[in-house]
Amino acid sequence: MNQHIDNSNHQNTIYGAIPSLVALPQIHDESDCKWPWLVVFRQWNNIKEIMMTLELIRTSLGWCTLINMGLLMWWSLFIMFGGNWVYKMHSRFIQVERERFNAIHYSGIAFLKIAIFFFNLVPWIALHIVS
Repeated sequence: MNQHIDNSNHQNTIYGAIPSLVALPQIHDESDCKWPWLVVFRQWNNIKEIMMTLELIRTSLGWCTLINMGLLMWWSLFIMFGGNWVYKMHSRFIQVERERFNAIHYSGIAFLKIAIFFFNLVPWIALHIVS
């Protein structure tokens, strides 16, 4: 098992795709490699595979946006049309005034809406603009 590893290049990248924070050794013979994850990184050099990864991320963000918007709508409709029942269920466990209960749920819905916007929708739009 003869391995030739070159650690002299400290400005190494993961085979041209993503800059690395640590220098990765160069592998000259992949059949004897004791670091199989380096062989996987070598495949990232192909731009088509990187675009497939971006496509997967973009699709995942789109589905996350739809699912989270569905949960937001479900929560909002549940509070609008079943607010008394939800209040009765929660007041069994904690004593809270109705006004404060409404404020807590309104704040939670607002927080979820902002989180969906910034963590799902904006990255999804940015990936559509980039590609």
